[in-house]
Amino acid sequence: MRKIYVVGGSNGYANWMEGEIVSTMQEADLVVFTGGEDVNPALYDKRAHPATYFNRRRDSEEIVAFDDARSLNKKIVGVCRGAQLLCALAGGILVQNQTHPWVHSMAISEHEKIEVTANHH
Repeated sequence: MRKIYVVGGSNGYANWMEGEIVSTMQEADLVVFTGGEDVNPALYDKRAHPATYFNRRRDSEEIVAFDDARSLNKKIVGVCRGAQLLCALAGGILVQNQTHPWVHSMAISEHEKIEVTANHH
């Protein structure tokens, strides 16, 4: 069974990731960075949009966790905010305030689209 160490959120991730939550990163097969508030735009060298809300303490703690996971050569995945944090730490830039209809089409290939909600993609 997969052993999961959760950074920054609840332990509900074991259910849908089919794993067991462990209490230390050292014993984990996978480190999961969870959802929550926005990522500090300073991490990708941008100013905060007026609608951006971030938590400096959480960002700092999770940067340390990211560095620890990398030094331990752990597999890492991010969910929602966690994916955004991993993007920023890998040198990516985020769109802070995307405005479009709540439900809209999103291209998944050159010839195929799906309907998605605005808050998780």
